[in-house]
Order: sequence, then C-alpha cells, then structure tokens
Amino acid sequence: MEKKLLFLLLFAAAALMPVNALYGYLSDYAEVKNPATVGYQETTITEEFPPVTPVLPEEDPTYPKTAWISNPAAANNANCDAYVRMRISFSHSDIAQAVTLEGLSSSGWIWGDDGYYYYPEILREGENTPPLFQAVHVSGDQLTEAAEKYLADFRLVLYEESVQAKGFSSYREAWDFFLRRRAA
Repeated sequence: MEKKLLFLLLFAAAALMPVNALYGYLSDYAEVKNPATVGYQETTITEEFPPVTPVLPEEDPTYPKTAWISNPAAANNANCDAYVRMRISFSHSDIAQAVTLEGLSSSGWIWGDDGYYYYPEILREGENTPPLFQAVHVSGDQLTEAAEKYLADFRLVLYEESVQAKGFSSYREAWDFFLRRRAA
C-alpha cells in the first residue's frame, strides 16, 4: 500500500510540474521596442509638357512632351526598389491612328505584347526612369473627319504600375509572378 501511495504522490507531482513551468513561461514577459518599419511601394508618373502654340493638324505638328516614373525617397528608406511598367492610351481611337510618340525606340523601355512598356532596370528609391518618349507628333493626313471633331479635347492617358524588385532576378520574373498571383 505504501508503494501505491508513494507512486500516486510521485505521479501527481510529475503531472503538476509542467503546469507550473507553463504558468511561469506564460506569466513572464519583457518589453522590447521593434526596430522594424513597414515598407511600401509608391511610384508616380511625372510629365513635362511645356506650353505650346497650337498648330493646324494639316501642318503635321510635333509637340514636346516627356513622361517618366519616379520612385520617391521616403523617410527611413521605407519605399522599396521596384520594377515599373507604363501603358499609354488615347482619349479617342480615331485620333490614336494619327499620333506618333517620338523617342520610344531610344528610351530604354521594352514593349510588351500586353500593351505595357516595361522598364527593365530596377528603379531604386529616389530615382527616376528615363522618359518613355520625347514628343507627340500628329499626322494631319491620318486624321479622319471623326477624329478632327475630338482633336480639341484630345488626351494622352498614362497609367503606371510597380512591383517590388527584391527577390527577383529580372523585371520579367517579377511581373510574371505578380500577374500570376493577381489572376489567381
């Protein structure tokens, strides 16, 4: 009987030991200041379009205009390095047939078959891409009658997107990963 009682006491003591250890673990704490900051991705389109005197479309005018993407510097270096892309659309499709963007081939951007121009280099925080184009040329002989009535309100619409560059070896790899995740 003594052996059974001793065994029961030892068993009860062994069963209570983890509870005491767990209570001690859960009730002890220390306060530590977290040095990590939250990062984010913020890029913007910047355009330069100096005032010009309008020219009749029949004279095939060329207007200086540039557009690029900026990755602004942020406090605590919280803005991430990025890969960027830009899409260009026109306010009216008939006008688009008569407009040529000059300087596209020498800009360092790469045309994608999805309608975007891709900047293949990492856009570091605080840097800008080179301009996507240098000027807008209107070919008067390409304007249809429908386009001429919309010419006064013609708009070149620019849209840009960015993805974080860290963890990817190329712009194509980063964009493929992002587009697969967005489609899922």
